[in-house]
Amino acid sequence: MLNKRVRFYVRIIPDEREGRECLETDGNKILRLKNEKYIGMKKLPLLRFETDGIFTEDCQAVIYETVIGKDLYSSITKMSDVVLMAIGQSGTGKSYTMTGIRDHYHFRGVIPRIFDAIFTLKKKKDFALRMCALEFIHGKCRDLFVQSTPEIDCRKVTGLRLNDESEANDLLFKAESNRCRISTGNCGTMVVTLFLKPHSSHRRLQRPVSQKIHLIDPAGTEVHWSRLRGNPCLTKNIGTLNESYVPDPSNDWAFLIERSIKGRLDARQAYRNSTMVGYLCDSLRTGCIRLIGHIRRSSDDLRYSLATLRYGCGVTGRPEQQAEIQTEAKVNIIDHSLQKEIQQLRDELAITDLLESNFVPFSAELEEGEALNIEVESYLTSPDAESCAYLLTMAHPFTLLGTCRSIYRKSLERLRDMYDLEGVGGEKGSLTTGITVTSSPRGSKKSRKKSVQQRTVAGT
Repeated sequence: MLNKRVRFYVRIIPDEREGRECLETDGNKILRLKNEKYIGMKKLPLLRFETDGIFTEDCQAVIYETVIGKDLYSSITKMSDVVLMAIGQSGTGKSYTMTGIRDHYHFRGVIPRIFDAIFTLKKKKDFALRMCALEFIHGKCRDLFVQSTPEIDCRKVTGLRLNDESEANDLLFKAESNRCRISTGNCGTMVVTLFLKPHSSHRRLQRPVSQKIHLIDPAGTEVHWSRLRGNPCLTKNIGTLNESYVPDPSNDWAFLIERSIKGRLDARQAYRNSTMVGYLCDSLRTGCIRLIGHIRRSSDDLRYSLATLRYGCGVTGRPEQQAEIQTEAKVNIIDHSLQKEIQQLRDELAITDLLESNFVPFSAELEEGEALNIEVESYLTSPDAESCAYLLTMAHPFTLLGTCRSIYRKSLERLRDMYDLEGVGGEKGSLTTGITVTSSPRGSKKSRKKSVQQRTVAGT
């Protein structure tokens, strides 16, 4: 069943490796496999995924406006929570999508653009704005505004008061620099939360209602979402023994987030399994959810790309479809081959009619057809080899054959006039050509009779 609160978008990262793509887009919302693929010993059928939008070479501003920019104002007006999360394997640009590049204005991510929109709205509406940045790693929570901090209780976090957009951006990039990292990505999941709270002096509100906007940049791990043997998530760590940190192995949060969105898990149950999901649970159950999947087209990353697509489409209630694409492909191939055969038969019949003098010129105007024949004839009779070659490559076969037949007739008549002789007995002698041509009305066949006749001029 389609969940209208949740929307799933896909951002495809460009890959320099050519000739190894296994995914293709069909419009701006459909993504599918090019052909049947193998994952291990299992052969995948042709799959089709329906999303809410696909981004390939789009800029950061387009992604922001499409994903959350249009709905941010209405969400703040209704005071409903918002959860925006990037998902996918490590190295696919999740952090670039969420935070962007600090020193380049046009390359800002989604979070700085949300800061800009909220402070613009704050000038029109009266509310207090606070911000916190937390990192969840190995089941623990730490404050990213402090470089080295012990474990804290995320349920008691209230955040820092924000005065302007510049201060918010400084805190954001400070928090990003304090994250635990390895050479291939981040170890923990960063959650930036904005608390919007109307002032208590509001007349219509007896008790101020607060709103939360959660912006999530997850850990750098590869996750396989699977229901095999009751295990919802199979994880693969990308860390090595020589590194001080390893990615968070407790990635059951993906399965718990799905359960929370579908209303099958409350905050108390979520805290027992995942601190991060317990922190987000209330917003996941009732808020506006936006997921941005990050994938690659390469067949080397097919396993992780399919895991991301299946998870996002499953949360929105639009699972992958099978067999439909394969049937459509076969129909298109058969239709194309039949059209090709029909066109070949038509060409053969037209050439046969031309050789049998049953061909009707294309042009309805007789003068236009004669002018075209004169032009082609000038090329054919020219001694220039380049002109003849150009004509053979550019002229239509019907026009070329028709002009050749006309030249043959004129040459034959000229030879007859040249060699016709007056016989002694009033009879005319004719040139011996070896072929007797009998003319017939237009539309009927010419009969050609091959006979060798020796005709001599009678004398007395």
